[in-house]
Amino acid sequence: MRRIEFVRAVLASVGLLAGCGDDSAGRGADQGTSLGSTGGADTTPTASTSPTADSSDTGMTGAVADMGVPVGPTCDAAQDTTALQLLGMGAGVGMGPAPGLGLATFTLEAWIFRDGYGTTASSGVGGIVGEPLVAKGRGESDGSNVDCNYIMAIDAQGRLVADFEDAAAGLNHPIIGATSIAASSWHHVAAAYDGTTWRLFVDGVQDASVAVGAAPRADSIGHFGIGAAYDSMGIAAGSFDGRIDDVRVWSRALGEVELQAGMFGPPADATGLVSYWPLDEAPGTTVVDLVGGHDGESTGVAWSTDARPVRSSVRPAAPVVVGPMLSSPAAQTELEVGTFDVDGDEMVVEFFGRIRPELERFSVVVLPDTQYFCEESHGGVAEMFYEQTQWIVENAELYDIRAVLHVGDLVNNGHQSVDEWLVGQSALETLEQRMPEYPSGIPYGIAIGNHDQAENSLPGETAFYNMYFGVDRFTGRDYYGGHFGEHNDASYLTFASGELKFLAVFFEYDQPGEPVGNDGPDPEVLAWARGVVAAHPDHLVIAVGHSCMPGTGPGSGVPTVDTPFSTQGRIRWETLRGEPNLRLMVCGHVEDEGRRTDVAASTVHTLLSDYQFDDFGGSGKLRLMTFDPGQGELEVRTYSPYFDQWYETDDAHFVLPIDLDGGGGEFELIGTVEPVAPGETASVAWPELVAGARYEWFAQADDCTHTTVGERSFFVAR
Repeated sequence: MRRIEFVRAVLASVGLLAGCGDDSAGRGADQGTSLGSTGGADTTPTASTSPTADSSDTGMTGAVADMGVPVGPTCDAAQDTTALQLLGMGAGVGMGPAPGLGLATFTLEAWIFRDGYGTTASSGVGGIVGEPLVAKGRGESDGSNVDCNYIMAIDAQGRLVADFEDAAAGLNHPIIGATSIAASSWHHVAAAYDGTTWRLFVDGVQDASVAVGAAPRADSIGHFGIGAAYDSMGIAAGSFDGRIDDVRVWSRALGEVELQAGMFGPPADATGLVSYWPLDEAPGTTVVDLVGGHDGESTGVAWSTDARPVRSSVRPAAPVVVGPMLSSPAAQTELEVGTFDVDGDEMVVEFFGRIRPELERFSVVVLPDTQYFCEESHGGVAEMFYEQTQWIVENAELYDIRAVLHVGDLVNNGHQSVDEWLVGQSALETLEQRMPEYPSGIPYGIAIGNHDQAENSLPGETAFYNMYFGVDRFTGRDYYGGHFGEHNDASYLTFASGELKFLAVFFEYDQPGEPVGNDGPDPEVLAWARGVVAAHPDHLVIAVGHSCMPGTGPGSGVPTVDTPFSTQGRIRWETLRGEPNLRLMVCGHVEDEGRRTDVAASTVHTLLSDYQFDDFGGSGKLRLMTFDPGQGELEVRTYSPYFDQWYETDDAHFVLPIDLDGGGGEFELIGTVEPVAPGETASVAWPELVAGARYEWFAQADDCTHTTVGERSFFVAR
């Protein structure tokens, strides 16, 4: 608690402690004025800023690395502070309507430590979707006072984002950062708006800037919150997964100089500081605001002793491999790296390694919508479907086909046409024949499409589907993993290539608003799917859904590369993005081809393929996805067995990088060296390796504030 008393003394000196005035303390005459600041610019040096700092009206200055004289770290040094630990869905701190925090110009700042991936909230139509950090209101009713005054959040790619709704037109004005903020380390984040320009800052350095020139919804009665976004009734949405510390709200826009000067301690100039929550441990559920009196009530939180850094520090350099380079004795290998830290900080260096088996190329087939083959309409014929599955069986050995994923709309009239289901059953039965490598047949699964439902687009109405492709059909097959609930509407399968294991999870079509009142993908199904993925950490995951992107066909205006998500695709991505073993999402439903790549806990490619409107009902086209673990690549090719034609357009044949590290197993801690002085080498012994085996390893350096991971290196034990 000593930090609170120190901060109280500093803030009392400028007359900003709660109780020294009414609810507008820190506002009024102070709003928009500063010693050394006009709007977002730091124009006059203060006691803690360099007189030579760049003071242009952009607010830009030198990097954080240039500030001050760092204090040498001691990793086990006790700190007098704690941080707010958010413990999952529904966790956060609510301050009520807090009219004193309704602002037209502002800076929001906090220290954050991302543990993983939480749940998201939206700021409204045309706004942002992210895990809330600091927010006053959220998307509720565009163009009214029950909407978002401001929000700062982390999006699905780990970037800092912010938004506000303007008071005049009710429009949202989002800004998206450029930097993906790493998990498992502390970072300072800030969002500032000066009435003209949005700016985002990460670790005291400007990360994005957008000219807006609109007035934020300062009269919003949306509740203020930390770690969650609250509506005007105090109902929370979204939750940050991690720790938050030292949250401040200002009634003016700060720039780089002031942010850097105040990041590691009390601000030198507290003019315009409206609220300050140190987030130090206190009894009960009350979270104290030291400045504005906007105390909050916490839900689902704890106090972590791992608090934000209390000193300036430059990130250490990545450890550089000294040896071994190509080979090393199996009896005992010495792993050695060079280190450096410009601060002169001592470091802890950890070494991680694993055996890396040689992995062969293998393939997975994606079957796009086959509805017109089964219905024999729009130029499609049943023979196209039969040719697809026969080709798969005949070429299973040539391409080492490990699984077949059907993206749905197996039939066109799922609610009434038995004949179509019989065509589909006849085609897919071909995959079920026993072969030497496939005692249960080639693994396959189906994502239920809207045309497969007993009433088009009505989730859960799947009587015919379950009659022909229900649980009983798959039970006992060695690849069948299980299902959600009583039926096979959502299911999963597993397959492998050598030591590389995969899991494919299949979702039913469940579009929000279809039928009217449907809220979209069932939260219980999503929770089940995430649980299945989390329970298979040694499997790389493919999510298969009927819809994940909008159509990219002629005249759609939708790009085939960097294609946006559909609503269902986004919801499923938001659900699974925190699982580090997710690699692919595939879908159909709408015309043509599309793809996108997103980064969250892992890099994930989402691929759309659907050819049903190509004048031949889809031409019998399928996708052959060939994985090359040795090169870390995924080659996607498009082929029609019916026409015996490979398609070579940029959207039909392309190569993507893909992380297939799961084939090597988990990295294990080999050893730790501490303390290591900058410029010294660090080494550990790795004994009793297997002669002839290939090994992979890396080292990471920790100066007690930052952790830097070195590049991976390989060698063969001899």
